[in-house]
Amino acid sequence: MKEVERSVALKFRYIIYVIALCSLQSCASEGGSTPKVPDVPVSRDTIPHEMPKASLNDLDLPKDSLNLIRKRDSILSLPKDTVTRSHRQLRDEQVAEYLFRLSQIKRDTTRSKDCRQQQCALWAHVILSEQKLYLYVQGQLIDTFKVSTGIKGRETPEMDKRPDGRMYKKYTSNKFPGGNYMGLGNMPYVVFISGGFAIHGTTKGNIKKLGKRASHGCIRLHPDNGRIFYEMVKAAGNKNTWVTISKS
Repeated sequence: MKEVERSVALKFRYIIYVIALCSLQSCASEGGSTPKVPDVPVSRDTIPHEMPKASLNDLDLPKDSLNLIRKRDSILSLPKDTVTRSHRQLRDEQVAEYLFRLSQIKRDTTRSKDCRQQQCALWAHVILSEQKLYLYVQGQLIDTFKVSTGIKGRETPEMDKRPDGRMYKKYTSNKFPGGNYMGLGNMPYVVFISGGFAIHGTTKGNIKKLGKRASHGCIRLHPDNGRIFYEMVKAAGNKNTWVTISKS
């Protein structure tokens, strides 16, 4: 009796697989009918361990759309270090999805570029009294990052504007040249806001200081978060990005 029940269960699973495979091949849209399940002995060997996976190249999508998808997926290969998880809540797949959405917004020529703060596709709000950066995408708060802003005598000024357009993956301060993060200088993934003030990743020795005032005036982030912000600004475009720095 148990052998019969197992055979029935295996046949049912095979039917589900065939229907799913037919759907993937769009046989129904071509006027075909659901294929008849062959009357053959069913065993565990006849049922595939996993469904076939479609390649991006098999999808009927414009070339530009395929390139955007590949750009979105590439963020999943971000290098990790041992303290990343304690400094952000966003999962890698969420970051990839936000990058994809921001890239689409940048390509939308009908979208108004006259935005401020939460009206913009990407908004970073740094609150000095909290030493935190609140990150918004399309008006929705997606994460909060610890920062280090300027120490006494080198305070970070309040601002409310778009970044000035200067962005560098690899950058070292001429005025304060000490430190180097993975060959990217002491200001990796830097996004300049105005003059010498910028949002950027910090070096490993300063990660433990995040959440406290420790910089020479810039807004320091964990280097992984610095890369995420850098990539998001690049994806959204400068016209769709806004930075606010306020005391509270």
